[in-house]
Amino acid sequence: MTGMIKEEILTTVRKKRFIILTALLFAGAIVVTVKIKNYHWNDMTYYLKIQQFIDSVFDAAIGPIVLFSIWRRKYTRTSILQAEAKGVKRGTAVISRALAGSIILICCYALMALFAIVLGFVFSAGLSSSQMTELVIKTGVDCIAAVASFCGCLFWLYLFAFPLVPMVLDFLIMVVVADTFASLTQSPQTVYFVYMSVFPKCAMDVFYTSIIFGRPQYQCVLFCLVNAVVTLLLTILVFKLKKKDKKKKAKKGKGEFKEAADAVSAAVSSDPEISEILKESELTEEITE
Repeated sequence: MTGMIKEEILTTVRKKRFIILTALLFAGAIVVTVKIKNYHWNDMTYYLKIQQFIDSVFDAAIGPIVLFSIWRRKYTRTSILQAEAKGVKRGTAVISRALAGSIILICCYALMALFAIVLGFVFSAGLSSSQMTELVIKTGVDCIAAVASFCGCLFWLYLFAFPLVPMVLDFLIMVVVADTFASLTQSPQTVYFVYMSVFPKCAMDVFYTSIIFGRPQYQCVLFCLVNAVVTLLLTILVFKLKKKDKKKKAKKGKGEFKEAADAVSAAVSSDPEISEILKESELTEEITE
């Protein structure tokens, strides 16, 4: 399993699409910083803008980028062949892919947090230690949400073997649903919190807010973990069901061939002319031999 995870990580991060798209994200952070520098520059402005960039742009793009990078043509079939080549079970292969993608996401978020702090030093933003700490916490919290969302979106990648559906779904969970949740929870109708906090990004936004107020709500992290585990189990189930469907198709094909062969045999035996022709051909073969 360790070998599969390592192989999947190296295969993904070496792809040109992953390198180019990820580099564009980090370049976007530089553009945002330079833009702020030219208008109104201080520690609070940089802190708020770079946090907004991570929350709105980085969170929205990094998950779909990883999903698009791990995808390959005939995704389900290549996953089966990889599992058979490594001699592991299908469930192990699915878990390996999920862990590999999660590790890549964690590394990307860690690099972005470090990059944001380094940009602050390079452009003399003057971030305080508390601001840097909050920036790291916010990035880490978003990372947990991104990993949970990624594990959930893998289900749709195995189901359709096409990256567009899981990529769009990841974007909706990380941005659209989270923004809708933020706008609704500002109203007195807290019932929205009960229903929408089941989404990883919404739950982790609540967790981050609770940390800032000094009363961490760790059940939000539990929501994310449960979400990731349940969707991963569903993904394994879908993978196994696809395998059974293939077996059923193969059995059905064999059954149809047997029925056709029996029908031909019955037709031959019932027609005396065809029987005579077959006997003459057999006699000719014996004489030739």
